[in-house]
This record gives sequence, C-alpha cells and structure tokens, in this order.
Amino acid sequence: YFYLQSDAPLLYNKVKKASFDDNKFDLIDVASLGCYYSCAQVVRIMKIFPFDDEQLKALKMMAPHIVDLQNTGLIYKVFSFDSEKEKAEEIIRNSK
Repeated sequence: YFYLQSDAPLLYNKVKKASFDDNKFDLIDVASLGCYYSCAQVVRIMKIFPFDDEQLKALKMMAPHIVDLQNTGLIYKVFSFDSEKEKAEEIIRNSK
C-alpha cells in the first residue's frame, strides 16, 4: 500500500479528465484498493462532482482508506445541508 501524496495529483487529474461519472467512480474504486487518503485529498476528489449524492458516493468509496480521521470536519464542510453532513458522518463511522 502507498499513501497518496498531496503533491501527487495523478488520481485527481485522471478523475477530473474522465468523461463519464461511471468512469470517475471506477478510477476512485481501483485507486482505493491500494491507497490511503487524507481528508483534504478526499475533499479535493469529492469537489470534482457537482451533486451531493455523487460526492457522498465518492466519500463512501474512499472513507475506509482515510488516515487522518481527526480532520473529518473538512469533509463535512463540503456539504451545505445538515442532512448531507449527517450522511457523510454516518458513511465515515460505518467505514471502519
């Protein structure tokens, strides 16, 4: 396993350039097999997606690989509504 370095934008760029959401999620899924993420990296990937449900889906794929759970507040700030923040909190809680 390797830790995805914050200065290594490879996954971000690949996801950003993928044409379809399914391809984007496939890239995240494959990368998550061998990666660990910081909360800041998770936020960066989540922000590629314009809708809350897509952001939550991306979070669900990456959550088991988050290494700095003390920083989950960064993830919750992505969402405008408390209901989405609660869903994100539940995803992170259930991912361990």
